[in-house]
Amino acid sequence: MQPLRSPRRQQDREAKQLQAAVWRLRACCSLEELVETLEGFRSDQPPVLVEAAVQGARLARGAQGPGAGALLHRLLGAVAGHCAMHLERYDLPLLAALLGACARARHTPEELLLPLQLRLAGEARRVGPPEDAAPHLAALATHLSRLRVTSPRLWAALGAAAAAALPRASAADVAALLAAHARVDAPNAALFERGAARAAAELHDAQPQDVATLVWALARAHHPLPRGLARALAQHLGAGAGAGGYSLVQVASLAGACGRLRVSSAELRLALSQRGAEALLEEAAALASHAAGNHASLRQLFSPQSGPLSGALSGSGPRSGVRSRPSVTAPQPPDSEAVAVLVAGLGALGPHDPALLRAAATFLTAVAEAAAEAGEGDGGAAGLGLPGAGSGEAGVQAPAGEVVAAVAAALRAAGLVGEAAELEAKALPSSGAAEPSEGSVAAAAQATGL
Repeated sequence: MQPLRSPRRQQDREAKQLQAAVWRLRACCSLEELVETLEGFRSDQPPVLVEAAVQGARLARGAQGPGAGALLHRLLGAVAGHCAMHLERYDLPLLAALLGACARARHTPEELLLPLQLRLAGEARRVGPPEDAAPHLAALATHLSRLRVTSPRLWAALGAAAAAALPRASAADVAALLAAHARVDAPNAALFERGAARAAAELHDAQPQDVATLVWALARAHHPLPRGLARALAQHLGAGAGAGGYSLVQVASLAGACGRLRVSSAELRLALSQRGAEALLEEAAALASHAAGNHASLRQLFSPQSGPLSGALSGSGPRSGVRSRPSVTAPQPPDSEAVAVLVAGLGALGPHDPALLRAAATFLTAVAEAAAEAGEGDGGAAGLGLPGAGSGEAGVQAPAGEVVAAVAAALRAAGLVGEAAELEAKALPSSGAAEPSEGSVAAAAQATGL
């Protein structure tokens, strides 16, 4: 007669088996091997199935041929189907991980959406959601928005569950939740109001990227910026909070969003102007120092991967994709479009600060001079091996003419006529520039997505 195992020893044994299965899935080198390994387990444990989905989405990135995509979608469909039938066995972290795998594979789990809606409605009715519910609900919302799921009832249930979890949410959680709702145009005034209040209380610990995402979401949803949040934002900008502080693109995103909302806060407008001027001068100095070195540094400085500002404003958070400030060793490509958005956004809030406009002119001049040096020195772009050399593609580029014209128009409007003429002489093509119109600043901002 064999001795009975204690419940604790049995649980430990099952946990070890589960961990071993997970590690075997992570060790798979191909999608076919992953599916074969999963079938060999004959397991219906949710952690194993979700791990298979996550690893499948990872392995499919490097897979060749149409068969890999079909195999991945069959795998995700099977896991989502099991989840829909046994939803009570899947906690919020597993649901978020599964939806994340589906989002990476662009696979919409239609069979899971209605059960998920009912589950979220139940979460909202609970006496109190789990303490760690907010980040997982934020991840769910982000993945659903990336999949372009627009079911009003699903988003209403998700919003109710998120509202219940807000008391324990961080500013990053709030930013992701509101950005997801804004991305799919799912109106929820109560969630935005309570989320903005919660974010204002937690903003001191927030990263600049999350703050930019939060304010972008409010602007996208046409939700007013509360006074408390405006004060907290001004203080956050003044403190330069977060590793490395606010980059030029992040400040431009904030200014563009605040300009769209017509925020009436002199304190915030001053903070945006000051931080914007600092970011412009910092990037101009970094650009000049690298341009003064050997030409090899320019291979890093200019790259066709420099996305437009509208990509940086697409949402968010670590999730938004906003570029960080250039470092000394690995500078980022200068983004002259950000200057147009910064100038246009601040112009919508009130008269421009002359220091900001002079900083914008300095930055654009530095970009133009570096581009000219890269194109002419040592054989030009072809001699440097830069992208686009000799192929007609854009490699090293001077700032766009409409951006320079926009800043020049703002300089003239502020009475800085001499600075405007000097900027046009240094940053515009020698063939001559058209006289900038009064609406060129707004036109440049509209072209970048604001």
